[in-house]
Amino acid sequence: MLFTEPDMEQQLDWPVPYEKEKLTNLSKILSLLNNFERSKTEEDQISQLADDDNESDNAMEDVGLEVDEGSTEPDAKKMKVNSNSSVNQSLSLEELCDEFKKQLAANGNLNPVLADLDQHQDFKFKDFTECLTKGVAVDDFNRLIQCSKNFFIIEDQLFRLLLTLLALLVEEKDIKPCSAAEGVALLLSSYPQRKSILVTSVFNMHQGGDILDSILELNVLNKSELRDALLFSLQTKQLPANYFQILEKLMDHMYPDVLQDNELVMTVFSFLTDAPESAKCLKTAKFTVKILSRIDELDAAAFSSLQAFVMTNKTFLKRKMESLLKNFTDT
Repeated sequence: MLFTEPDMEQQLDWPVPYEKEKLTNLSKILSLLNNFERSKTEEDQISQLADDDNESDNAMEDVGLEVDEGSTEPDAKKMKVNSNSSVNQSLSLEELCDEFKKQLAANGNLNPVLADLDQHQDFKFKDFTECLTKGVAVDDFNRLIQCSKNFFIIEDQLFRLLLTLLALLVEEKDIKPCSAAEGVALLLSSYPQRKSILVTSVFNMHQGGDILDSILELNVLNKSELRDALLFSLQTKQLPANYFQILEKLMDHMYPDVLQDNELVMTVFSFLTDAPESAKCLKTAKFTVKILSRIDELDAAAFSSLQAFVMTNKTFLKRKMESLLKNFTDT
C-alpha cells in the first residue's frame, strides 16, 4: 500500500490538511507521477515521429521515389530511383547521345545516361560513338573529366564505359598526350581505388605510350601502383597489340626493384609465352636476355615461366637465353 492504513475510528474532516508526518510514501508518489508524465511525453514524441514519417513517405512517392518497407534501419530509408527519374529506356541511341551531350555541356550527372546506355537492347558502341563524336569538341574531353569528378560513378561497368569514351575522344579529337595525361591524373585523384583500371585504359589509348610518358613525368603514381597496374593488365590480358613498348617502358621505370619481384617476372613471361608472334620477335628475345643477365635469383614459379618462354622461342638468341637460364639450375 502507498498509505499507512488509517485508524478506523479516526474521522477525516476534509479539506483539513493531512498531517505531513503521516505521508510516509510521498517520495514514491512523486516519483510515479514524474514517470507517468515522462512516458506520456515520450508517447507524444513517438506519435509525432510516426506522423512525420508518413508525411515523408508521401513526399517521396510524390517525387518518384520508392520506399523499401523491409528496411531494418530506423534512421535512414533505403531509396531506389524509379524509371521516371532516369532517362527513358525507350530513347533511341541518337536521343541518348543528345542527352549525353546535354549533360556534358552542363557539367551534369552522366550516371543515368551511362546506365541507360549500358542496358539499351539495341546498344552498339560503335554506332553510339560515331553519333557522339559528330558533335563533340576537343574541350569536351575536359568536361567529361569534370563531370566524373562532380558526380561519382560507383558501378565498375559504367566506369569502364566512361573510360572507353575517354579513349575515343583522345583518338578522334587527337588530344595531345600531355593534356590526356593531365585528365587521367585528375581521375586518379578522384578514383584512387580504380588506379589499375585507369592506367590499363591508358595502355590501350591512342598514343598510349606517349600518354604514359607524360603520366610518369607528372609523378602521380609510385612504383608500387605502376606494378599493380601492370600486373592487372597482364593477368586480364588487356594490353594492346603493340604492348611491348609499354611493357619495356614500365619494366625500365621500375628497375632495379623489378629484378627481385618474382611474381611480376613470372606474370610477364607467362603473358609473353601466350602472346601471338612473341616467339619470333627479336625485341622480346633481347628483352629476355637483358632480364636473365641481371636477375640474381628466381623462385620455382618464375623460373618455370621463363623456361616455358625460352623453349618456344624461335630467334637466334635462343641458345643465349638457354645458357643464361642454366645459371639458375646450378645454384
